Amino acid sequence: MRLISSCSMNSLPALGFALSASLCVLLSGGPAGATASYTTFDIGQPMGINTAGTVAGYGPGANSYLRAIDGTVTTFAVPGAVQTEATGLNDQDTVIGFFFDAFGVPRGFMRTSDGTITTFDAPHSSGTYPERINNRGEIIGTYDTDDGVYHVHGFIRTAGGKIRTLDVPGASDTYIHGLNGKGTIVGDYMAGTDDIGFMRTADGTITTIDVPGATYTGPNLINIKGAVAGQYVDNAGVHGFVRAPDGTIATFGLSGCDEFYPVGLNRAGVVAGACHYAKDNRYVGFVKHANGAPGKFRVPGSVSTVPSGMNDEGIICGIYKTADGNWHDFLRIP
Repeated sequence: MRLISSCSMNSLPALGFALSASLCVLLSGGPAGATASYTTFDIGQPMGINTAGTVAGYGPGANSYLRAIDGTVTTFAVPGAVQTEATGLNDQDTVIGFFFDAFGVPRGFMRTSDGTITTFDAPHSSGTYPERINNRGEIIGTYDTDDGVYHVHGFIRTAGGKIRTLDVPGASDTYIHGLNGKGTIVGDYMAGTDDIGFMRTADGTITTIDVPGATYTGPNLINIKGAVAGQYVDNAGVHGFVRAPDGTIATFGLSGCDEFYPVGLNRAGVVAGACHYAKDNRYVGFVKHANGAPGKFRVPGSVSTVPSGMNDEGIICGIYKTADGNWHDFLRIP
């Protein structure tokens, strides 16, 4: 069973933007009595946010963008690309993502803060999808191969540009989603019909991550301390989990929520994400503080709120839908 990762938001609502706007309001959310301010804007789909509050995403049109915390926006595209889609960034404002070339092939790119764009492909790939970059300049993601049989592999690209396949031994397919500043990776892999979560440290040690009673465990986030977050599936539906550095697993959820998408896990152990309610087809955001229960939030005036990332300061980026059917961007500042 494939669920979305924190930076692969294509299965969430597509965006359609109307007029640009910026505002700041207050709304209760998260723990009882807490307030947060919201900044809204219309550019494209936010995909990641760094410690300084700079957001990377894709749009408008076939471009990608960087938005600084002061509202300054820089748009860019890979030369010759049909479409450029940023998927993340680090604290040096280095942006990574993928682009479609003239033949429709998805390929990887990296854009440094001075505007230099480097393209790359995983070995023998039919499609390369970078997903995370850390402050050491390491990039992880997945790539496809199709030599008559389709498979998905993980990869890591070093700061020096060397690309190495990272497959779990014995796996038919390996999906890598999370990376921290120490080079520890999390994801899941297929072994027969079983979909199994894992963590791989920089020295190559692989540890299985499995929520008791789950039919699927999907780790997709890891912080600098080694805590892991993701989603899991059991007979009751889709829920969230956090695995502490000592291996202890705590599960959580929200009443009535049929789909759960953790998208951010910061240094303090705060988890942020999106929850879907099928009965009226809407999303709400959630914030779960360490050792606390998740609390829901929504952008004021929205009918759907979909977070897509969170930084170490707890600032959340995402999109929201208004009653007129239009989608907009937001920052939630705790």
